[in-house]
Amino acid sequence: MTVSAICRAAVASANDNEYGLRGSVWTDIERGTALARRIRTGTLGYSMNSPAPFGGCKASGLGRQNGLKGLMRYVRMSPSSHPWPDRS
Repeated sequence: MTVSAICRAAVASANDNEYGLRGSVWTDIERGTALARRIRTGTLGYSMNSPAPFGGCKASGLGRQNGLKGLMRYVRMSPSSHPWPDRS
C-alpha cells in the first residue's frame, strides 16, 4: 500500500462515523495540513497536543473546552462571606 493510499483510507475512516470531537495525525506539517483540510472533526492536531480551545462536530462534544469560554461552562458562582480586614 502506498502512503497516498494509506492517507486516503485514513481520511475515509475518520469521516465515516458519527463522532468528530478531535483528531490527530502524526506526520510532517505539509502532509498534516493537507489531511486537516479533508478530515471533518472539531479540532485536528498534528504531531502535538495544543491548549487551544476546541469542540466537537457531529455527535461528539458538548461545547468548547480550554480557553475562557470553555472554562466558564464549568464555573459555578458561589457567594461567600468573610470578615472585612481591619483598616484602622
